Amino acid sequence: MSDHLDGDPARAAEHQWRDAALLLGAWLAFALLETAVAGAVSRGNGEAWRDELRVNLAVALYWAAASLPIARYHRWLRGPRRAPTLVVAAHVPSLALAALGATAVTRLAWRWLAGETLVLPFAATLTYYVDLQIVSYVAIVAMTELLGTHRALIERERVAARRESLLSRARLDFLEAQLQPHFLFNALGAVSELAYENPPAAARVLRALVDIIRGARPNGAAEVTVGEELTAIEPYLDIQRLRFADWLSIDFEVDAAALECLVPRFVLQPLVENAIRHGLTGRTAPGSISIAARLEQDALVLRVTDNGVGLKASRGTAGYGIGLTNLRERLALLYGNGDRLRLASEPGSGTVAELRLDRRVRARAASGSDERTTLEMDQPDVVATRNATSPSARQRMLAIAMIWFGCGLLWSQQSFAYLAVRGRLGTASWGSVARNDMSSALIWLAITPLVFVATSRWPIRRPWIAVRIGLYALVAVILAVVHPLLLQRVTNPESPVWTLAYPGGVVVAFAIVVVLVAIGHRRQLADWLRTRELADAMLGAEVRSARARAERLHGVSPPLVRALERIAEIVQLEPRRTEELLARVADYLRVAIESSDELGVTPERERVLSYCVARVEESGGFVLQPHASA
Repeated sequence: MSDHLDGDPARAAEHQWRDAALLLGAWLAFALLETAVAGAVSRGNGEAWRDELRVNLAVALYWAAASLPIARYHRWLRGPRRAPTLVVAAHVPSLALAALGATAVTRLAWRWLAGETLVLPFAATLTYYVDLQIVSYVAIVAMTELLGTHRALIERERVAARRESLLSRARLDFLEAQLQPHFLFNALGAVSELAYENPPAAARVLRALVDIIRGARPNGAAEVTVGEELTAIEPYLDIQRLRFADWLSIDFEVDAAALECLVPRFVLQPLVENAIRHGLTGRTAPGSISIAARLEQDALVLRVTDNGVGLKASRGTAGYGIGLTNLRERLALLYGNGDRLRLASEPGSGTVAELRLDRRVRARAASGSDERTTLEMDQPDVVATRNATSPSARQRMLAIAMIWFGCGLLWSQQSFAYLAVRGRLGTASWGSVARNDMSSALIWLAITPLVFVATSRWPIRRPWIAVRIGLYALVAVILAVVHPLLLQRVTNPESPVWTLAYPGGVVVAFAIVVVLVAIGHRRQLADWLRTRELADAMLGAEVRSARARAERLHGVSPPLVRALERIAEIVQLEPRRTEELLARVADYLRVAIESSDELGVTPERERVLSYCVARVEESGGFVLQPHASA
């Protein structure tokens, strides 16, 4: 009765066989219950018990075989999200067909398995058992709804987990894009100084900046190998070597086994920048930085060590700048909370920045960023809107009352029709018959909210699933006995206890409790699903917002590359003009970055951005096309 989403056909087949076995077992257990109740009420002999068991087992096999097509038919009806009234109406002919089949099987079983000579007409058998057949059919539909809602909840949780991953990736994009402008401002200032002192070196720095910006591709993998990271950071190190020529040396100590290990993109740049800005600030002698990567047991350890003044001497700012704050946030997004980045130093002896990660290679991290495309087709806002209007408690109680009133009328009509077919009406009227059945419906109306409250407070779920199933089965048995006894006391208080005119009422009552428990759990799952869908809608909006910000920041790159390439052409000829151009490019970059937040390009920002672009174009004689950043 359940569809499986497993990609493994063998596993799906195993689930289907398991579900079939559980389905058959449930119906056989119901047959045993029917037999036990009939024997206890009628106090029949052993032969009567065996005949009853044979018939009940035959009918149980019929319902087990009918469950699958009924469940598939219900799922088909529910697929296009038809109105509930239309679904109920569409079930009427199917219910009639199933009831006719069950009646035919019952009569054949009594004749061929129990050896009974049937004298009652088919209509009498049909009207006698029709309430049990209706409840059996409704139980199949209720369980189908329950399993379908459970599957939908699992699927929604799976989608939500993937969307959480997608949000983390979108945040990573934003943080990485944020890291680049942070570095660019520092580099532009260095080029302004080199334009006068060493124009060829300034041109090399500008070309290295272009390489860095082009290498910071959006939508790239969240992780790269250590070897790829070392290659990517080389233009940045070239800039630092040019800026601090004859003053800074950079050494590498990288184990060959560490080259294929995975690390976050741009993980080394903020560590080296932190060492230069804080660790080496205040030194009068040349400084050195060592970049090391090695394996220690099952961990990859990256270390950036400087021989600078230490953390305290640099006034405690190391580790709290935007670069390392950004890196810590990226590590938390990728690997969860944990202190993976540590800074340690002694005054005058330098600083060590150590990053410790689990050893992993690319084959175990193949998910990449392609995962994001599948969830773009989801429409969480539409789903949330569809589920935003749920019935109130008053509306639910009114619906429950109307349903039980309708059940009472149907039971009354069933009883009256059966008595009429058997010629037992006598002086009884429809009203006198209805008094008994409407009283039964009122009792169920009182019991239903209690069952729903119980399923809400104590739902069947792990780790107590087996215990709670047993408890609910016990409650069903108790209510199945209490209901007919209570009905007997209300409608016929003079009769002896447990002298029931219709022993099958106990079985019907048990089946009704099972249906109510299934409906209660379905309501509980539906509430959870609605909450999950609303949360997923909010998460989807956050994903889109984070990605839009990242894309706006990445959109700064193309015009910036064109500007830097143009400046690199004139830096050796016109140092003063180069300084002016760099200042105006920095103004443009600052406004463009500011325009990447949630507000985007407002009219005021558009005006300032256009002004900055006009000044750059006026000085450099080229077009930046500012709207690419918006």
